[in-house]
Amino acid sequence: MDGNAASAVLVARMDAFLKFVRRQVGDSDLALDVLQDSFIKALVKVGELRNESALVPWFYRILRTT
Repeated sequence: MDGNAASAVLVARMDAFLKFVRRQVGDSDLALDVLQDSFIKALVKVGELRNESALVPWFYRILRTT
């Protein structure tokens, strides 16, 4: 998957991702750090993703493990 296309999809859903992480960690600043770290991890590995429709669920897995 193209990194630019993946970035656009992930950024478009950033509010939902941030809300999810806030519920997990309970701290807004930490949630932003986790989200940023997760974006970096995803963009480094996005070329390995074969199915574009799997991007969002795959990113949620990254968020959970970060």
